[in-house]
Amino acid sequence: IWMGIAQALAIVPGTSRSGVTIAAGLFRDLDRATAARVSFLMSTPIIAAAALKDYWDLHKAGGLAPDLQLPFIVGIIVSGITGCIVIAFFLRYLRTSGLQPFVAYRILFGIAVISLAIFRGFQG
Repeated sequence: IWMGIAQALAIVPGTSRSGVTIAAGLFRDLDRATAARVSFLMSTPIIAAAALKDYWDLHKAGGLAPDLQLPFIVGIIVSGITGCIVIAFFLRYLRTSGLQPFVAYRILFGIAVISLAIFRGFQG
């Protein structure tokens, strides 16, 4: 339940859905790999729904040109395979290492986003 509530916080722009759900799992005494596995499993319905909506929007707009259908299908397959490989690597990584590099990345990215927002505010 807490990981689900944390996932709802990801509607805030700049929030990492996986980061906030993994953190919630860690606060509930799950180990890193289990928290990440649950986080990735929780993303499955969201990703599937977003893909179906995008497909429906594409269909309503007239669909794909016949010459783009094969590259589209190949792109979906390659994306799925690549995603599975990355998730498997990440889960294996979490069994032996911590989340410090990802926390550092999110902090630096957050600083960059805030800095850009402030800089653009001064120009406007």
